[in-house]
Amino acid sequence: MARNSLISLLLVSLLFISWGSPGLGHQDDHAKPGELTGHAGSRLAHQDSEDELVRGAELYHDYCSVCHGDKGNAHSWALHSLNPPPRNFTSQAAKERLSAARMFNAIKYGRPGTAMVGWGTRLTDEEIGAIIQFIRKSFMGLEQTDHFHKHISVSDDGYKGDRRKGQTLYEQNCAACHGIQGDGKGPRAYFIIPPPRNFTNSIEMRGIKESSHLFLAIRDGVAGTVMPAWGGVLSDEQIKDIIAYIQEAFLEQNH
Repeated sequence: MARNSLISLLLVSLLFISWGSPGLGHQDDHAKPGELTGHAGSRLAHQDSEDELVRGAELYHDYCSVCHGDKGNAHSWALHSLNPPPRNFTSQAAKERLSAARMFNAIKYGRPGTAMVGWGTRLTDEEIGAIIQFIRKSFMGLEQTDHFHKHISVSDDGYKGDRRKGQTLYEQNCAACHGIQGDGKGPRAYFIIPPPRNFTNSIEMRGIKESSHLFLAIRDGVAGTVMPAWGGVLSDEQIKDIIAYIQEAFLEQNH
């Protein structure tokens, strides 16, 4: 009897040890409350990503494919009907120029001067994020970005520039199209389609007035417009100086 009792006690002890093993999907000593570790946690994260892609595909079909095409290559009725045409997400230019943050703002707020409307009143941030994940994964061949739409705001702390230097640079390089007053009515503007950005228009600047977005537009150019990439002409510091001038002279005066 004593021997049988000892064997039973050992079996019960081993059973409790196996239940506490983190490799079986239970929490380990360092896991956060509610957080799965090991294989179970990996499976759950993978399932969340797959679910988001499926949801993104459904939303893309419902809201985007009519212009951008079922395959994301803009092969739709809109290709030769809209000027500028819809974005071709399969192009190399799209991969190089479209950050997740830029895509988010385009979908939420629209793109002034184009047929791209803002969907922020119809879609939640999470739904917009799912669409972007689907586009980047399926059409652009890029890895998914973990929950970027929850951290879409970019700090402007690293974009401080000299306003006075920026004014000189703006007048030399930007005013011909965007105008001395920043209203998009420079001497070259009348020949440009879509027209240059009007920095004094609060609706036009909605969602793109942050320093980080202005910096990318100036440095890398804007596809589908005549806005060239100034990164090969101006240094990063000079671009920041221009942004400082634009924000103080035009944006802060009209917003």
